[in-house]
Formats: sequence, structure tokens, C-alpha cells
Amino acid sequence: MVNFKVSRGANSLSGNGAAPEVSKDGKYVNKKTLKENEDGKVSLKVVALEKLGLASTTYDCLLPASAFALLSVASNENTIATMKSKAFCFFTLEKHSDVVLRGARAVDFNVTLQENEVAIIKDVRINAHVGEDVVHMFLPFVSTAIEKKDILHDVIVEVRPLDNNNSESVARAIIDAKDIEKTAQTRFAGRFVSVGEVFAFEALNLKVRIVETNSLPLEERMDIKYHCFRGIVDVAETTMFYTQTAPRDMEILKIMNARAPPNEEDMFLKGFVHVHTNDEEIFPVHMNVLRPCVALTKFIRSAANESNVSCSVNIDTVLFDRVLLFLTCIRDGEKPPNYDLRMTESLSGAAKTLQCAPLIDYCDARLGSYISRLREYTWEEIVQKNNQEQAVLLVIDYMVLDVKNWLPEHPGGDMIIPAQSLNKDASTHFELYHSSKESFLYLKHFYAGEVCEEDREKIPKSDAPASSEFLKMLRDYCEDFRIPVESKAKKKEFF
Repeated sequence: MVNFKVSRGANSLSGNGAAPEVSKDGKYVNKKTLKENEDGKVSLKVVALEKLGLASTTYDCLLPASAFALLSVASNENTIATMKSKAFCFFTLEKHSDVVLRGARAVDFNVTLQENEVAIIKDVRINAHVGEDVVHMFLPFVSTAIEKKDILHDVIVEVRPLDNNNSESVARAIIDAKDIEKTAQTRFAGRFVSVGEVFAFEALNLKVRIVETNSLPLEERMDIKYHCFRGIVDVAETTMFYTQTAPRDMEILKIMNARAPPNEEDMFLKGFVHVHTNDEEIFPVHMNVLRPCVALTKFIRSAANESNVSCSVNIDTVLFDRVLLFLTCIRDGEKPPNYDLRMTESLSGAAKTLQCAPLIDYCDARLGSYISRLREYTWEEIVQKNNQEQAVLLVIDYMVLDVKNWLPEHPGGDMIIPAQSLNKDASTHFELYHSSKESFLYLKHFYAGEVCEEDREKIPKSDAPASSEFLKMLRDYCEDFRIPVESKAKKKEFF
């Protein structure tokens, strides 16, 4: 099965489930010895498979019958055909590893193991981060994939000489890629490989590192949210590509008939618009993502039939990246990110530059909702909300700030603000603990309005008032979003 990091779109697949409570063949299982937990975890001591005296084995691990029964999920209806065989099972570490291990019954190889042991080959121990003679917790691995959608389309590997010695004078080796693939077929066929795993091909004096795994061909993954980090190798369907990254390796190792990975840059030619930002960055963007941007219509049309279509936008890299994230969510029918108010204001300008109606509507709704909730507060209302309604309304220079949702994220802890700064003028406390302008960044996000003018004298003040320099800096920063307060004189005239 192909496994994707959790939540990366419709192409994502994942799976880890509980093991059967009892073995399918009805044999007695000593759960006390195995320390099986209710959620299917099994505690096993790792021993070295290579020290068991076997001539060879195509499996990574050997298990005693009892552990095999607990970790086997061969009867699961969603597993692929290769996993339905009772000859082996797939299982993983409880945590801290992406590696899926393939285990067989030790008895099938005339090997005797203790009930609480698992024999694992050396390179797989290294890949899975398990230690010899160390007890680890394992889980059965349950596939949730649909038949045929879990096989890798291709694997990109890096091939290097084994580090058998540190001698600088090493004779150059010439190896045919077909020989590597024969060994890989024996080693990888029907098992999972994960990005970052390294395998020793000792007969060829090589080590092979998994650089990239792909369940889809390049042309099918260019316009979707896609990230594949492991999957099953199928001899008939999985293509192996080669890369060499170390210059010294190229001097001492030559691989004949090696297939190079497909060039992704070639795929960015037709169907893509290369958008140049005003700070000289280039974004290759699929035309389907840009369709809501009316200002780029002619470039989108050109990209459908031409290569190397480029355009420039008067938007910087950071802002355009946020625009693309929004547009990708719109294309995929997902909820857009909840950008903060300052970013929303910037996005509004970018949306108008691109003539992107969905983004304009999003920004107007966000900013309109914000403006509509701003108002004046009486002092009694603030105290009542804090004392009786579990609100956390701060008053700083007569600004009312709703910081309740911020408390769990507050670097100083979630207790200091309610304990020290409620129901009083908190300007002095704010200056004392927040000496830089960086602390002003979220003020607009928390801003709820102003204390009405006639109640400002009722606010308890600190013995040491905030400095005039701090108040000037604060007012200059907040000037663009603070609402005007209606004066007493105007209110009297009105009534």
C-alpha cells in the first residue's frame, strides 16, 4: 500500500489498525509474555537475523508463531492481493519510524525464537531505528488502499559503494543496472520501501538509498496535492531510476544502462504559467489554479497551447505564496486558510491586482466581519464580562482587546494575564513585559473596540503609568485600525 503524509488531499492514503484479538488458527497465545495491549501493540525484543545461521531469506524479519498471529492482518478485506498470503505479515513500530516491516514465521525457516523475540536483518534495523537486544513496541499494519492504487509507479534510488574501507585508492567499478535491479527485485518485491531507507547489496558491494517514491507518473501528479513517502514495489509495474550525488562516487563507480529520473522541468512547459513576482522570484503555476485571476486570462489561454509562458505581477513572494494557497483550496473545494487581519488586508490588494473575484469576496467578508464587531464599551460592561461571563477583555490605552483565545499560546503562560491585568488599565504591564514592536503584531487581531469616553476616568490606573514614549509608539502603530470615539459633547448635541 502507498502511504501519504496525513492530509494531503484526495490522493492520500494511510492505515494503521488494531490487530485481531485472538489468532485466526485458534492456537494458544501467551499474551502475558508478549505484553499485548488492548489496542493491538505487541512488545518484542529485537535479535539479529543475520546471526541465526540462515543461508539467505527474502524477508526482513522472522517472528514466532504467537507474535505472527497477533501482528498478522492477512484476513483484512481491504488489503491487496500480495498481503492476503498467510506466508507473511506487515507491521510497524508504534512510533518514530515510517518503515513498514515484512515478517515471516520463524518456523517456516526452521528457526526457533522465544515468544517475545523478533529477528530483524541489520539494514532494516538501522532503517527502522531499532536496536539489537532492545525491546520495542510494534503494531500490525492495516492497509486501507484500494486494489492496484497502492503499487509504486517508480522509485528513485541513489547507488554508492559500500563503505568497507576508508582507502582513497579504490579501483573503479563498472556495474550494469540490470544486475542492481535483479538484486532489488529479490530484496524489494512485494514489500514496502520508504524514502530515506538504505539497503546493503553486499554481493554487488553497493548500498542503495531510497531517494523518492511515486505512486503516480509525473504527468499525473503535477496538478494535484501530492506527497508519497512509501509504497509497495511491484516487479512488473515499478520502474527504478538512478541518481548519483557524490562526485567521488562518479569517479569510482559507473552504472551502465541506468535510467535517469524524468525531468520535472519539462513538465512545467505546457499548461503552466511562470509567474514572476516583484522581488524576482518565479512560480511555475498550473493554469487551472490561476483561472479565477481575470488579469492573467491571456497568459492562461496561451499556456494551454504554448510552452514557456511567463507573466509578471506586482506582488511580492510571500504574498503571492498565500494567494496560491488560497487558489489551490478553491480549486480543490477546500476551506481557505483563516488568515489574520493584516494578511487579509494585504491579500485584498493582491486580489484586486489579479482581479480575482473569489479572493476579493473572501477578504471583504473577513474585513467586513471584523469592522462590524468593533464598538464602544462601558467600563461596567467590561468588568461584568470578565467576572461573570469568563471573558478576557484587556484595556490598554483605552483599547479593548479580546485575548481569551490567545491565552493558551501566550509565551508567558495562560495565567499571568487573568491574574495581573484584568479590570484595570494594563498599559503599564504591557510595556513592562513587551518591550519591542514585535509584540504589537497581533493587536489588530485582538482589537474589539474602545472604552467610551465618559467611562475612561473609572478605569483603575497603575501606580506607575506607562511611559509617554511607549504610548506614542503604541498609538502610532494602532492609528490605522482604532475606531474614533464619540465625544460627550457630540452625544449631548445629538440628544
